[in-house]
Amino acid sequence: MAEQKYSHLINRDRSIRLLSKNGKFRVIFIKSTNLSRIAAEKHNLNSDASNLLSKVMTAAALIASTLKGDERAIVEIMSDGYYKKILGEASQNGEIRGYVQTNVDLNDSIPKIGDGYFKVTRILYDHAEPVTGIVELQDGDIDANLSYYYYKSEQIPTGVIISAQSDPNGKIEYAGGLMVQAMPGYNHNDLKKIYKSLNAIKSLKEAILCDENHSIEFLKNNLPFEFDILKSQILDFFCRCSKESFIQKLALLNLEELKEMLLLNQTELVCQYCNAHYYLTKEELENIITQKSALQN
Repeated sequence: MAEQKYSHLINRDRSIRLLSKNGKFRVIFIKSTNLSRIAAEKHNLNSDASNLLSKVMTAAALIASTLKGDERAIVEIMSDGYYKKILGEASQNGEIRGYVQTNVDLNDSIPKIGDGYFKVTRILYDHAEPVTGIVELQDGDIDANLSYYYYKSEQIPTGVIISAQSDPNGKIEYAGGLMVQAMPGYNHNDLKKIYKSLNAIKSLKEAILCDENHSIEFLKNNLPFEFDILKSQILDFFCRCSKESFIQKLALLNLEELKEMLLLNQTELVCQYCNAHYYLTKEELENIITQKSALQN
């Protein structure tokens, strides 16, 4: 009965956090297939854009898994190519969202990421302002850029594998990631063994498309050290946007912009993170303008 009760959780996306027995290496394993599918559907993305957004959201989830509470991590790819911006945001509690912006002035027959920057932002409890690091985009995939970011910006040796693959119909078949990160006092020879082991992993497909026990078994077979399981956290595509939050943001616009919106009947509000659409009534917009006018008098 217990197995039936929790059977719906077997294929849920999740973050699994591990620590080597000697305490010198931490491991984050992410399964992000379902949330990647939802993101692709909400933004109506083709397979190429779906894979890229999936990888960037997975990168954000890997970073967020090293945080605490409701702290958040944002990963942004900013480039001069067809893909102008790809953003993934993840909270430590398992909420993931993201979006893709394209450069409409470029009509590349092969859409790509050009030159640009890899940016990581963390919203932390004990910091009044977000903590941000930026490095130049490197040749290679999203995992290579995340590894380079940790090495260059934070001087933390980090091995990363991020995978996303679409089926012939353009639907995400599987998505996920694996990150092994050195902790203070690590042994350099152990680090070399870890990099060698990660390089030998041909695909994460086997580890992603199975239940949690089999994922753990995959990690046991492919990592050169024994480990303890610290936490398993369910992940979901989730956006906290609402009509009320949009109204609060509109109140920050200047009076002229609000009056222009009313004149042009611009009452549709679209969340860039989840593509949700909200609609203001004429009365609601007039009320915002009235309150704004009262504050300025």
